[in-house]
Amino acid sequence: MTELSPIKYVSFIMGVWFSANFYGYFFAGKTSKLTVVSEGELGMFSKAIFGSITEFVTGISNTSIVQQSDNFQQLYSYVSVYSSFGVIAVVVGLLVMFYHRQLKRR
Repeated sequence: MTELSPIKYVSFIMGVWFSANFYGYFFAGKTSKLTVVSEGELGMFSKAIFGSITEFVTGISNTSIVQQSDNFQQLYSYVSVYSSFGVIAVVVGLLVMFYHRQLKRR
């Protein structure tokens, strides 16, 4: 970072670099906390509307997961979190595409 940035911006660019690392690791920790399964209890993204999304993606219902092994429940938790994140990203992208003319005018 210091080799590519102009001399007067070196300290600012390094601050941005370290801040980006901090936030990347911070949100990675928060995401990994969402994927943890504790003793047969499904996570937040395996219930309600997100559970429906996961069931649509995987074809596996929430009730059948509780009867499976811990490893399978953990795998289902990963799939539920990341499929929900994917659907949220697609919805936000569609909203931006829909409202881009109004946002561009302002």
